[in-house]
Amino acid sequence: MPRTIALSELTGNWRGSGTLFTPWRTPAETEYDSTAFISIAARNFLKLEYTWEADGKPQDGLMLVSENNKAGSISILWIDSWHQSETFLISKGSRTTAGDISVLGSYPAPTGPDWGWKTILRPLGDETLEILMYNIPPDGNEEIAVHDKYRRG
Repeated sequence: MPRTIALSELTGNWRGSGTLFTPWRTPAETEYDSTAFISIAARNFLKLEYTWEADGKPQDGLMLVSENNKAGSISILWIDSWHQSETFLISKGSRTTAGDISVLGSYPAPTGPDWGWKTILRPLGDETLEILMYNIPPDGNEEIAVHDKYRRG
């Protein structure tokens, strides 16, 4: 059984790369380098700050992660300079049996019902961290949107 990594064990500097999946654009996949800095904020929250590039422009984002161990729940407040404009996304979920953090939020779609946004933080031991994000259209079929992989250092 995988060991559940405490949020505090993720603190430090991370370097990696990622892929942005945009099926409506050509090319549909954009690869980029990324850096992340993870720290503890206000004693109980994980703060994940990251940088990346899209359309030849620097981008950045921030996640605040809250884990309520008694309730077994996790919440993430997320902002990103490319994905959002003036609002943030709040997602809620829990740890999976594999120890991943999996949360789900939603955002308004301009021409119809809200779409879902699933975020997975997957610590792979002490030295590797994956971040996966999925768009979920009204039909419920998850579509990969972001896949980042970081190594400590």
